[in-house]
Amino acid sequence: MADHSLAFKPARARALRRTGIAMTYKQLADGTVVEVLPDGGSKPVPTRTDWDRLARLSDDEIEELAASDPDHPALDDRFWGDAAKQARTVVRLEPDVAAQFGGEEHDLDRRVNAILRDHFRAKRAAS
Repeated sequence: MADHSLAFKPARARALRRTGIAMTYKQLADGTVVEVLPDGGSKPVPTRTDWDRLARLSDDEIEELAASDPDHPALDDRFWGDAAKQARTVVRLEPDVAAQFGGEEHDLDRRVNAILRDHFRAKRAAS
């Protein structure tokens, strides 16, 4: 049976809801995941992972196991092809220009893309 562990980020706690009770977990510097108790203490979270067996596996064996897992997507050229289609560019906007876009900062990328896309369509249509 596969170990469906939760992913945790170091030094960040996450609150999980289970049957109406908030449970907080964090990952320690050594990688151990612990449950943070209401009194501020902690206790290790039990795992079904056989870490010794995992450490003995070769890279080829790990790849073979991953390939046979139906929940694991193939990380081939087809998978990565779409990732290469988007360019990540940082554009620094002066405060007065950014203010013209209004709204929330998290939505800024979408709005700037829409405006630039419309500009370039109009430019192509005019040519």
